[in-house]
Amino acid sequence: MGCIVSSQRVDTTPMSTQKKWQKELDKETVLAALTRLDLDIFNSEKLYPAQRLIVVSAELESIQQEIKEFEETTPSVANMSSSYPKTMHQEMRKIELMWLRAREKQLQRERRMLHARLLRIRSLYTKLQQLLDSIWNNEPRPGKNLEEALSRAHALRDALATVSSRLRAAADYAHTALKLLDDALPTWKLASIGKCQRATETLLLFKEALIQLVQSIHQVLLNNVENLTVAEKDLLERQRQLRATRVNDIVKRGLADLRYESAALDKLKNKGKF
Repeated sequence: MGCIVSSQRVDTTPMSTQKKWQKELDKETVLAALTRLDLDIFNSEKLYPAQRLIVVSAELESIQQEIKEFEETTPSVANMSSSYPKTMHQEMRKIELMWLRAREKQLQRERRMLHARLLRIRSLYTKLQQLLDSIWNNEPRPGKNLEEALSRAHALRDALATVSSRLRAAADYAHTALKLLDDALPTWKLASIGKCQRATETLLLFKEALIQLVQSIHQVLLNNVENLTVAEKDLLERQRQLRATRVNDIVKRGLADLRYESAALDKLKNKGKF
């Protein structure tokens, strides 16, 4: 019988550090919590997990389809007559299938990690929304125009991040194709002596085309990264302006020293109902 591996994470953080961290959180005010949640969300989204997940899911689906087609066509290869081309062809297919399965596992791991990050970001948004609801309840929140501007800046940043993720993926694919081609060319040249020299020349032309493609992708990617950097700065500034407006309103309400804890927030929220 095999061992059952526990899915429970082992916390290696020293107990003294945990107590200190918890003590600091217990003393946290709503102003400090508002800033912390804002920055946590910004820094977590800066890794673009949602945009990367789209690319990873698409590649994973494509690779799984390729593996399925490989497995379906394997019998037809086995029916080939015994010859050097047959052996070479079978070896190449075996190597390619091994690479596809290794890549599939790699993408599955990355997809799980991205899902975990997105769940954390969703949790941060929920906590922020709960904090805002507790402070302003059903009253209109300050900085409505700033919220709309932040939403537009967020949408622009996300759109540019999506383009960036796809361009990086395209560059990675092209680089991988170049590496595989470089690895295969020496063997191909040896096998092509007196057989198919024209095919070797075609492969070399294809390699040159791949190099030009990589260079073009890199140039477009650099331009996109510049635009994305500007969008990130604009998003951070609009987030700062909105947070400052909310902080000023919290201070005016006399809630600057209010503790960020469930009991205090529930009391404040219930108070607004009367």
